[in-house]
Amino acid sequence: MQTIYNKSYTNYIQVTSRFMNNMLHERILNILHLSPSDTLLEIGCNQGAFLTKAGATCKRTAGIDLNCEAIENCSHCEAYCMDATNLRFEEEEFSKIVSMHTIEHIPDLPKAFSEMHRVLKSGGKAILAYPYEPIRGIWALPTAVFVHKDLSMARKMHIHKLNPKKLKELIRGTGLILKKSELVLTPMPTFISVLEKK
Repeated sequence: MQTIYNKSYTNYIQVTSRFMNNMLHERILNILHLSPSDTLLEIGCNQGAFLTKAGATCKRTAGIDLNCEAIENCSHCEAYCMDATNLRFEEEEFSKIVSMHTIEHIPDLPKAFSEMHRVLKSGGKAILAYPYEPIRGIWALPTAVFVHKDLSMARKMHIHKLNPKKLKELIRGTGLILKKSELVLTPMPTFISVLEKK
């Protein structure tokens, strides 16, 4: 997966996602209800824009991304090049987790959800934003064309076509429960689901 998320990809996402991210970030912050005692982990933090916003409210913010190029240029001090299926954090280290337009890229989602459960405190929440796609990879087509010059890359990036029902199946047995989901326009049609650790 490293070859997909290279410098060209990082630069493209930085330019094209500013407007969309501002809308989505505000929505996610409203759902998170961060407090000064919260510790937050972002999975798929890119260059740390959301962490910077969240850091104004909570005690600690940390981020991970598989794209080491993005982490090297991250504006946030606690950001790591790390795989979501192998989180190098202690058990119950975070009160909240957020992940925006990342889970559709992760091959072994049950393993990633197990890791989220492990590092979440009891009663902690994970807020996940992921694209509504009638056809898997449709929202990755611009990146596939402009960055990789290859339409087939859209399905190599968006490995999963997800919805709340599918998400509920994937988290079964992990100790996470799906509390609620909504479909929003940000401006891309996006599901936002709230998971909670039992």
